[in-house]
Formats: sequence, structure tokens, C-alpha cells
Amino acid sequence: MPIAYMHTYISSLASMRRLAGSPSSGLTITLGVVALVTLSSIVVMISTTFKQQQQEEETTRQQQEISSQDKHGSIARTAKSMNYVRGDARIALTALDHSEHQIFAAVVVNTTNNSTTTNSIANNNAGNNSGKQEENNDDDDNNSNNSPPISASCGQVLTQDAILSNDLECTGIGMIAGKDGITIQLNNHKLSSSISNKNDYNNNTNSTKKILELESIGISIPNANNVTIVGPGVIAGFNTAIEFAGSGAGRVLDLKLADNKIGVLLKASDDIAIHSTSIEGNTVGIASQSSRGGKISFNQIYQNTDRGIVLIDSDYFAINSNSVINSGDTGIFLDIQSFNNTISYNNFFNQTSIDINNADGVPIDILSNKFVGNNCSKTAPAGLCY
Repeated sequence: MPIAYMHTYISSLASMRRLAGSPSSGLTITLGVVALVTLSSIVVMISTTFKQQQQEEETTRQQQEISSQDKHGSIARTAKSMNYVRGDARIALTALDHSEHQIFAAVVVNTTNNSTTTNSIANNNAGNNSGKQEENNDDDDNNSNNSPPISASCGQVLTQDAILSNDLECTGIGMIAGKDGITIQLNNHKLSSSISNKNDYNNNTNSTKKILELESIGISIPNANNVTIVGPGVIAGFNTAIEFAGSGAGRVLDLKLADNKIGVLLKASDDIAIHSTSIEGNTVGIASQSSRGGKISFNQIYQNTDRGIVLIDSDYFAINSNSVINSGDTGIFLDIQSFNNTISYNNFFNQTSIDINNADGVPIDILSNKFVGNNCSKTAPAGLCY
């Protein structure tokens, strides 16, 4: 019973005792008894109502607990479902090789530790198998690159580092780089064409000569990346001494390229570096077609009969600190489709016609080519010399 009701009940009893002790009439006592009975009924009714409220509150609380448990269970099941969906997330990265137009996919797998479903386990196993295959491939690459270089020979397709053990005289293609990341060392030897300046070449018909010229490449790098060709050594007498086709990040270092039609030819190849090389007595020293980001620096390019450097549809080249001397009618030529190239701090001397030719005189701001600090005498447009 609530304390307030107890106080009321006690107060009523006290009132009745006072009435009983007074000289009042019996009517007064009778009225007091009736009041006491009425008060007792009210107390019983209030007590019953209070218990019913407690029961209802208890029932409501239990229902809320059950509802809360169901809700938490639903949330847990939802979270588990989300973990199942996210447990084996994959991000596919595709890269298009511009030369072969092949799509390569690299899959990055991020697997959660608490995956409990069959599908997650299967996906994890697939991811692990893929990772193991990639590790095996990496091991194969490391083994081939860490192996001692093999001795190169004419017509060979090289899939690991190679070194010339002696001078080679080859018909057609001297050798082909058949794998990414290999190094070819000339080792102070000479790689030359057996048909260069020979009577048997001159005695052939014109059609046969053309076939021999098309197939005459000293070192060919088709669709291979990070290939390095390093001297000291000489490549001579080919239609093209070194040709990069559809390749990237190759390097030519410390060589002598002499008496070829073209010293170095870049075709749809990006980020090729030609450094500290002597390029002499060719028809054209260096030629680039549809290539990007080349670096031509610290080379001696001289006594080539037509042009020293030619850029056709080639962009973002950095050509600096070269000496281009006595190289036909033009030291360097950039065509109308070659943009954003930087030609800086080169020496251009004794060309028969012009040292620097920017698209036959197109203003340099149209093509966004930059000419800085070059030592030369005649340019088109004028004013490109330091």
C-alpha cells in the first residue's frame, strides 16, 4: 500500500478514537464507522489497481526486451550478411597495352578474417591460388634476371640477360629482346650486318635489297619494357641499329652506332632514354614516330648525312645537352604534330641548311615546344638560339 494511503488510514482511526471518547451521540459514532468502512474499500480498490499497473508494466517491459532481442538478432544477421558480401572484395584494374592492344587485369584481393560462408572460403581459395601463381611468376622472373647472362648469337630471341662474347656479323636481325627487364651488353664487341657495303648485297636485285633492308635490324625490341642496351660496343651497317616498337622505359647507354640508315628508331614507344652514345655516319641519327616522353641527353650526334634528330607525331620529349654537328641539312626537325617538347642546352653546328626546324617555321607557342639555351646559328622560326 502506498505511504500516502497509510497516512490517510491512520488519520481516520485517530479521528474515530476522538469521536468515541467524546460525549457525542450514537449517531456520530455510527457515521464514523460508515466512514471507516468506506475508506477501507477505497484502500482495497487502490491497492488492486496499483498491482494491475505493476503487472501491466512488467508485461510491457518483457515485450520490449523480446522485441529488442529480435531487433538485435536482425541487426546481427544483417551485419553477417554484409560481411558475407564484403568478405571477398575485388578491385579489377585493367591496362591496355597500346602496341598489342591486349588487356591485362590485376586483381587486388582483400579478405576479412571472420568469413564463415562457403562462397567466401571458395573465393579466398581462388584469391590464394592467384597469389601463388603470381608469386611463381615473380620467382621465374627473378630467377631469369638473377641468372648469369648468356652468350648472345645472331638471330636469337633473348629471354634473359645476354652478353656478346665476340664480334657478331649477322644477316637480317641481329637479336631480339623477347622479355621485359633484360639487359644486353655489347662488352666492347661489334654487332654488324653481313650485307652492309658488300658486293653480294650490291649484286642483288632491287626487290631483294629492299627485303634485306627491311629485315636488317641490329637489336629489335618489340613490345618489351625496361630493356637496356649498354656498351661499350659498336652496332654498324644495319638499316636500323636499334629499334624500339611498342615498347616502354628502354635505355640505350654508352654505345657507338655507325654507318646505319637510322641509328635509333622509336615507333609507338614511350619513355625511352638515349644517353651518352656516339651516333655517327648514319643517314638519320635518331628518329621517333608516335612516341612519348623520350629522353635524349649527352649524346654526340655528328656526320649523319640527312638529319641529326627527327620527331614525327612525338610529344613530351626532353632533348638536352647533346652535340649535333655536321648532320646533313637539319640538326633537329619537329613536325606539325609534335607538341610539348623541350629542347635545351644543346650545341648545333655546321648543318648545311638549318640547325633547329620547328615544323618549317610554325611559331613555337602554337605547338607548345620550348627551346632554351641552345647554341646554334639558324632556326625556323628565327630566334630559337641562345
